[in-house]
Amino acid sequence: MLRVSEWAREHRRLSPESAATPGPFDPDVTPFMREVADSMGDPKVAEVRVMKSSQVAYSENLNNFIGRQIHICAGPILMIQPTLEMAESYSKDRISPMIRDSPSLAVLVDDKSRTSGNTILSKHFPGGLLQLAGSNSPASLASRPIRDVIIDEEDRSACSAGKEGDPEKLAKRRQTTFYDAKLIAGGTPVLKGASKSERGFLKGDQRRYQVPCPCCGEHIALEFADLQKNPDRKHYAEFQCPKCEGWIEHKHKARMVRDVSMGGTAHWLPTEMRRSRAWNREKGEWTREPEPVAYEWNAELGRYEETVPVVRSYYIWAAYSPFVTWREICEEYNEAKTDPELLQTFYNTIVGQPYEYTQNDLDPDELHRRAEEWKDMVLPRAVLAITAGVDTQNDRFELSIIGWGRHEEAFVLEHVVVDGDPEDQDTRARLYQVLTERRYQTEDKRQLVIRGAFVDLGGQRTDSVYKFVSGKQGLRIYACKGLSTRGNPLFAGFNKHKKAKVKIGQVDTVTAKEQIFAKLSMDEQEAGRVHFVSDLPKSYFEGLVSEERTIDKKGQVSYQKKKAKVRNEPLDCFVYAYAACRAMHPHLRRISRRMKSAQDAAARAARQAEQEEEGERGAEASETSPEKSGVKNPEPVVKFKRRGRVVKMNRKKMR
Repeated sequence: MLRVSEWAREHRRLSPESAATPGPFDPDVTPFMREVADSMGDPKVAEVRVMKSSQVAYSENLNNFIGRQIHICAGPILMIQPTLEMAESYSKDRISPMIRDSPSLAVLVDDKSRTSGNTILSKHFPGGLLQLAGSNSPASLASRPIRDVIIDEEDRSACSAGKEGDPEKLAKRRQTTFYDAKLIAGGTPVLKGASKSERGFLKGDQRRYQVPCPCCGEHIALEFADLQKNPDRKHYAEFQCPKCEGWIEHKHKARMVRDVSMGGTAHWLPTEMRRSRAWNREKGEWTREPEPVAYEWNAELGRYEETVPVVRSYYIWAAYSPFVTWREICEEYNEAKTDPELLQTFYNTIVGQPYEYTQNDLDPDELHRRAEEWKDMVLPRAVLAITAGVDTQNDRFELSIIGWGRHEEAFVLEHVVVDGDPEDQDTRARLYQVLTERRYQTEDKRQLVIRGAFVDLGGQRTDSVYKFVSGKQGLRIYACKGLSTRGNPLFAGFNKHKKAKVKIGQVDTVTAKEQIFAKLSMDEQEAGRVHFVSDLPKSYFEGLVSEERTIDKKGQVSYQKKKAKVRNEPLDCFVYAYAACRAMHPHLRRISRRMKSAQDAAARAARQAEQEEEGERGAEASETSPEKSGVKNPEPVVKFKRRGRVVKMNRKKMR
């Protein structure tokens, strides 16, 4: 039977919708994915796990597996995407074009006619069907039996399909009647300790792609930590071999990644040669301790094959990809290293690893000692704009007023309490007065006001918040609420409340707290750290670090109070002010550009004035006497134009 990579070479055609170069699929373009794809179709392998970055052709090889099963190994297939909307999009953008442009599939799947029973989420073919489902939809995960289950981007999948539990377990229940059931799961990881892709990778034999070093010939795995600056060259983007310490240039990559099928020696190496558990025939139970697994080298295919069943897991990242250069990787890292959120995106999508936010044990007393005294409340010139985050309680509003600079450097200016029931119009009027009448001056004489505010909808005063923000969106005063799902951006855009006719900011509070604690842990030299005005009380700092990061049994990150009596409003207010900053980010960039232009213009004017002053001093020196100037028998020369030509004439001759 054809392997997946062989089937793709003979029968698969890339579509214009999904490829920059449409046409026949060539597995040699990404040789590191050949074994991964073949493992998907290997009947001896029951489970394949992949932890990967973007730009490594993983999705195309999933499609190759689906196409090969439809063509020569028909059976029921289920592909699970994070949401139903994403499942529909994948079907339209990937599956339907593949069926249309691959003749071997077009004759088996009538994707044009709805009378054949085919829909966007269900493709029927002789001997089976392909069903696409969303991890958030229990109905699509619990119907007919399924042989092959594919879970794509599992880190972004729902923790539970409605109230019915984990989507992977629901899907596995549908495989119980098949002796040759197959599970393929993977995707781009998100957060350390909470990543399903990482847990799946650690569950298996943890294969890493080994390539020959052009300096010593030894096989090594490319690690991001080894991508450094060669001291003998002026640019980054070279790997240092961990065995011979030689420097590997990007021009060698294409030859290094070739596997046995291409005449090379690169191969996947299992680095954890144990299976998680084994069946003990004497005791009739599963052993708790992992047992060693023997592997045999298949010289014909150039790969290791296990002698007993085991979960095959693979880790691959962008350094191996032909679509990304090592220099581009370094440039992206340099752009992202000052921003925790961009750095997470870099590690997830480029390095293919879960990101771990730097969170030291924060001491409120130490943060209090870090507070800075600004004379007469004159703000540093680094402050570009100011936002406010408002927490709503039954008997008061609390708000933090925070200034923002480049790299989202934060300056906590005030923490204000507006006492009174939010239902009372007078309480809301006093909050409005604080948000609109506060004025701040910077060292360079700029006058700043609060340019954006997010007011929390939580609690029992939701209607009061709607009344307060109504009609104030021109002043960038918005309601906001936290998102129930995880893995979203800090600020995930606005939703509209039709009845109240207001825009509601969507805030991922976990992502926000991850980044806030990372900022609080930064050193003084790091860009993007947090500054505090000295007038803040100690209780503010206690509330700011009142929560700690926890991970539950399902791998979900959350923040819980350390002590029940400590108020956490300062942290919540910081979250909302940070989200308001993200909502007006383009405005901050415009201010930064204007300030930089003004600074550049001032620097040019200063240089020009200095040059003119030097010119005047030079002219004065040239007119001094020979004795004063130290020059003997000077010959003063006068330059002037005559008929378009520059003429030099001795001053004496002119007389």
